[in-house]
Amino acid sequence: NGIVEGIQPGAAVADCSTVAPSYARRAYEAFRQKGAHFLDAPVTGSKPGTENATLTFMVGGDQEVYEKLKPYMEIMGKRFYYCGGPGMGLHAKLSQNLILSNMLQAFNEGMVLAAKAGVDPELMLDILDNSAAKSGIAAFKAPFVFRRDFSTNFSVRWMHKDIGLMLETAAEISGRSEDVEGTLLTAFELMGRSKEALSLALAAMAEGRNNGQGLRSVEELLDIAERTNNLKHLHAEAGRLVAAERDAKRPVRERLAQLALRLAWDEQDDALAAAALDELMRPVQGGAPVWEDAWRMNQLAQRAVERRRLKDAIAIRRGMLREPDLGGYRDLAMLLLQVGEAQQAAELMFDGLARADQPDLQGPPSLPMPRPAPMRRRGGLPRPQPASERQWAAAILELVAQENAAGGKEFRSACGGRLTELLAAELERLSQTPAHYDGPLANPLVEKAFDLRERITAAYREAAQKENAAPEALVAFARRIAAIATPAEDEVRDGSETLSVIRKALRDAALRCSGRERQRVHEQAAQILTALLDRPENERLSGVKAELVLASYDAALEADAAGMVLEILRRAADFAANRKLFDRAVPYARALQAQLPHDLHARHRLARALLDAGQPAEAVALLNAGLDRFSNSAEYRAAADLLLSPGPLKPDGTPERPIATEAAAGAAALYARAVALHLEEVGPQVDAQDRPLPDAHLGQLQAQWSRASAAAGKLDDALAQMLAASFNFGGEMKDPEVVSRVAEAYVRAGKIDELLARMNEKVAAEPKNASLRLALATALEKAERWAEAAKALQAARALDPDLETVKRLIAALRKAGDYESAMDECQGWAESFPRDAAAYRTMADIHRELKDEPGEVRALTMLVEVSPRDADNCRLVAVLFAERRDFGRAIALLERAMEIRGEEAYRHVDLAEVCLLSGDAPRAEKILRDALTRDWEKGLSPELLARMPPQRGTFETRAHALLAEALDAQKKTDEAAKERILLPAGYRRPKLNEAVPAARPQPWVGFGMADR
Repeated sequence: NGIVEGIQPGAAVADCSTVAPSYARRAYEAFRQKGAHFLDAPVTGSKPGTENATLTFMVGGDQEVYEKLKPYMEIMGKRFYYCGGPGMGLHAKLSQNLILSNMLQAFNEGMVLAAKAGVDPELMLDILDNSAAKSGIAAFKAPFVFRRDFSTNFSVRWMHKDIGLMLETAAEISGRSEDVEGTLLTAFELMGRSKEALSLALAAMAEGRNNGQGLRSVEELLDIAERTNNLKHLHAEAGRLVAAERDAKRPVRERLAQLALRLAWDEQDDALAAAALDELMRPVQGGAPVWEDAWRMNQLAQRAVERRRLKDAIAIRRGMLREPDLGGYRDLAMLLLQVGEAQQAAELMFDGLARADQPDLQGPPSLPMPRPAPMRRRGGLPRPQPASERQWAAAILELVAQENAAGGKEFRSACGGRLTELLAAELERLSQTPAHYDGPLANPLVEKAFDLRERITAAYREAAQKENAAPEALVAFARRIAAIATPAEDEVRDGSETLSVIRKALRDAALRCSGRERQRVHEQAAQILTALLDRPENERLSGVKAELVLASYDAALEADAAGMVLEILRRAADFAANRKLFDRAVPYARALQAQLPHDLHARHRLARALLDAGQPAEAVALLNAGLDRFSNSAEYRAAADLLLSPGPLKPDGTPERPIATEAAAGAAALYARAVALHLEEVGPQVDAQDRPLPDAHLGQLQAQWSRASAAAGKLDDALAQMLAASFNFGGEMKDPEVVSRVAEAYVRAGKIDELLARMNEKVAAEPKNASLRLALATALEKAERWAEAAKALQAARALDPDLETVKRLIAALRKAGDYESAMDECQGWAESFPRDAAAYRTMADIHRELKDEPGEVRALTMLVEVSPRDADNCRLVAVLFAERRDFGRAIALLERAMEIRGEEAYRHVDLAEVCLLSGDAPRAEKILRDALTRDWEKGLSPELLARMPPQRGTFETRAHALLAEALDAQKKTDEAAKERILLPAGYRRPKLNEAVPAARPQPWVGFGMADR
């Protein structure tokens, strides 16, 4: 500015700097307006060219001016090139530097590659000088490199600057400025010029470049700022840009508003948060929002709640209120209750009730909120229907019930006498049509909150006792009696209502109708009785038996109607099978199969029922009858799989009875046929020399054939098919269960030595086949020859050091009583997998078997010792100590985990839970209150946020539940009730060892807002 202001007309200026060509054109025009002249005259030649006056000039501007100034340039240089008009000299210089920098980089990388590969550097340079790769820059730089002289001639910093200029110039020529800005932004980050990077990214975000996406996402900008300790700078700059846009009456770009809101929440900047929210809520203000915008605002409100910004969440919910949106009103009422505004919540809900079915009513007078507008949707989607008065009344009553279940009463008090009117209206509706009533009084929580049990029951009884009572009224009465006869855990059973009352009502209902209607009554009777039967035995009404349910199904089948016979037969058969009444299940399944003789599922259902009822021969015959010469391999396999499948299971998951010999023999025959058909369908798999190749599908069939043969006692077939399957699995035993079943069969037959001899022959023939050695070990385990099994497993581990083999080896050594060797194997396991908690837990189990308590504790702490900065390991071992009621060690480990990962909220909750278990309820309360009031995401980088588990459901809900328990332990029942109101209905807090955090979803700006 100084030169151009003081320049005299006719004077000339030559600028030898390497700057942007656009700058040269601007300077040329500025000097021309003053009557002066300007040339861009960048030079090349580096430091030697400057010292020896041998520089090369590349000149842009007026040629006459160049000719006048050339004598002055000749003092400094030897070569001069006139390149054209203003800026052209700089274009030439930048192009030359672009080529130069790439050549130099290629020389650097190539020489390093050659030297590291063993080629002599001087030899490599001679090769370059005598090839097409010959380069002046390489010949000049090489001597300096060889003598390790790295004194600066031209700084990398300046070349980096020139590359930036090249990119800017390319963007100017091509019109693709975003590409260049993105590259520059990356360059700024790599150079550590973080504030410049942030400024460039913020400017791009504010101007909506790159199709409104900017150059970096919100999370990426926060990441840069967090890593470079510039969060406060980013906060200030974002606030300045938002204020500037709003002052200019321009809408703030969505991404900038998201960033500003996130920073405002982090820094507790209420003013900036309000401005950012105002901008983000523009799409839903003053008109009808499209559903995408409403969905985004719902997500934002949820996020505000998670960030403890309840006032912001309330502002969002208020701004979103729409006439048909009962859910929005209810969500806002819940937020108001959380901040102690029960009166506002009550007025809001009753105002919504008054507006129901009145779409032209103006906005609610009691709250400052916009007039509700109908929801507008894209793509011709139908407009949602406004909620009815009954739905609003139900929402109000359910809010009261939810509050009552948690022990609160503020909302109920705020509603006052208006609740009486709602209840009276609902009771009137119930009395008019009890059979079809589906309002809020059907909610057990509402019934309990208002103590309506007797009144509701009386309404159903009165309707059922009318002289002309409809069948559905009697069924509804029976359902009601069943409901109160199966109470919640904290209710006292009403002994006045008995099973006979229920059965009489259902019987009378059936007598008052016929045909399909009677059939439907009997079906409903079966459902009601099943619900009674499903109660725990100590809560079940006396006299409720499965036979009563089946009698109802029988009556439904006997009704003179054909409408739902097939479905009733299915339900009856399934019910009988589930109750293990297999003899009763067979007739239903047989009748169903008779109705559907060609249906595969019906045939298989009957076969399963016959197997469970102990009639395997008929099941085999039935399945064989369903197969013919057109059946394929898959159909034969499906039938065989059914015969081989286990029947009813015990609570521990094992079958109640072994597979019947007839069923196993039938399955083996079917598998044999499936194998033959498979070979016919696909042909033998052979190589060019006609040598057989492995066939995995054939191997699966042979493995199943082996299992079936073993169960049928056909030992030779079982062993032959097991070995054939091993070949078709590529020499491996893919299914250890097959080997186990074969070994069990040999043990039962008293021929285990014969099997072991055959297996040892195979092992001797193929000594390097680890799979065969594992199969031998399985057979030895079934024979309970643990020492020999351990030797086989050691040999298998030597061939294939698989971790599962090591675990089996340790188990075999423990069974053999060789605890020293087992401990050595555990040590090797822990050395190979130092973070595998199972290794240390196994060590602890061995020490416990040896009654070595110090060793057990040492084993449990070894996991922490080998990885002292791993918070997850600390938690894992703390849980084990807590299970042993060693709360001191558990608390110490959880405190360490909290120190390592203090930004993860659930670590604090873990510590509070163990404190509560140890009896220290006051400390647990203090930790939980701190956890529930802290903003856990303030100042955290995206990396930290990504690894943190989701708060809702894993952190907050569990913390509220624990806090309620801690308050109860201190006799603070009112405060505990306030915590329980925040828990979802039916929530059961997981135990410490089950409260495992899940992976976190995408960061919050990804909720459809940043990607629109």
